[in-house]
Amino acid sequence: SFRFRHTGAYLVLEYASRGDLYDLIRQKGSLDLESTKFVNGEVVAALHSIHEMGFVFADLKPENVLITESGHVKLGDFGACRAVTKEAKTILKQAKTINVIQNLRDGDWRESASKKTGASQFDDEINLHEAFEDDSAEEKAMLGEEIDSDDEEDDERIEGTLAYLPPEVVGGGYPTFSADAWALGCVLYQCIAGRPPLLDDTDDLTRTKIVTFQIQPHDESEDETSFFGKSKKFSKDSMSLIRRLLCREGLKRPDMVSIAQDAFFEGVEVFTLYKRPAHTLCVGSVAPSVGGADNKWTRRQFSSIWAPQPQEYTLGSVDIKTSSRLGHEYLAKNRPIQEGLECDAFFLPSSMIRSLGHIGES
Repeated sequence: SFRFRHTGAYLVLEYASRGDLYDLIRQKGSLDLESTKFVNGEVVAALHSIHEMGFVFADLKPENVLITESGHVKLGDFGACRAVTKEAKTILKQAKTINVIQNLRDGDWRESASKKTGASQFDDEINLHEAFEDDSAEEKAMLGEEIDSDDEEDDERIEGTLAYLPPEVVGGGYPTFSADAWALGCVLYQCIAGRPPLLDDTDDLTRTKIVTFQIQPHDESEDETSFFGKSKKFSKDSMSLIRRLLCREGLKRPDMVSIAQDAFFEGVEVFTLYKRPAHTLCVGSVAPSVGGADNKWTRRQFSSIWAPQPQEYTLGSVDIKTSSRLGHEYLAKNRPIQEGLECDAFFLPSSMIRSLGHIGES
């Protein structure tokens, strides 16, 4: 990364020349089981690394799984990543005292290069401090020289993509490691079935489907209306793992190490896949969508930023631990989502939005 005079800051990133998993599934329709194991295996290894550092990725979806020139996959877009352990939060808080952008402007990268090589290759170039002596106040603010750290610390907004959020996050909670496990279950399902498992026609219907979702213990019906549809698309091991990942109770979902040891990945060394030649990604049993009703499954899913806010609304008959009378209608505690910065609409059913009326920026 570097900044040159007044032209802005530059980030040099790896180029994922083969696009993302979303485009791959859209083109191929679905992936076969071996390809699904490879892609999701490398995702598991990446998530494990993130979790070990005390962070949750929080926005896993095919759009954020990038495919490199070598055929390996990597995670992209860490905008939703959040510290969840005490150690990670401490490190993050300490890091916020270091103005990275200002250091970039002042040339700390040159000092680092000098220490590593013994001499700077930029000695004959302009002095960056002199080059920016005439920076305007506005430019300095843009460079991060005037940052309100209190605002940073008080910002409790989170980011994610609705179709891949677990019930507890849709219900107003904050993402944890188990939220990544749920999203992995959605991605695994989509690789095989060619569509997200819980995406519906509207956001309202998608939220309802997520918060009321309860996978059946032995749902292997060949009825297309069942969760797994024609079960021949899925192996028994894949269905078993998806059930574990899409468990309603977050604490019962497996961690990444347990997932890597699941029978679905038998014979696959998940944590060393990156060291080996990439597996050729092959077409599965689901053909690409050519139009009609399936078009809704091919929509690219975008993330949103929201801030939880206290609210109650009726979800109906749902088996959730917060219910005092399981099997009966109850009011589920929920903090609806409000889009960050825009504040155009609450993350609520449209009927409630109408009753609340338009809420503008305060």
